[in-house]
Amino acid sequence: MTVFHSGQLPALLQWKSLRRGTYVLGIEPANCPVIGGRVEARERGVLPVLQPGESRRYALEFRIGPA
Repeated sequence: MTVFHSGQLPALLQWKSLRRGTYVLGIEPANCPVIGGRVEARERGVLPVLQPGESRRYALEFRIGPA
């Protein structure tokens, strides 16, 4: 389980690798959407940009239990 603050990371990405012999699923919180790319996100005003020397801190919690 992944716990995160949706105000900090409003997008959730999912990806899969279905290669023979290997199956991988990634579920990743993100700070901007991937659909439409950076150009569309910038036009919509949802592309966060850090200025030189600026920093941000995010908190994520991962919980892993028995399969």
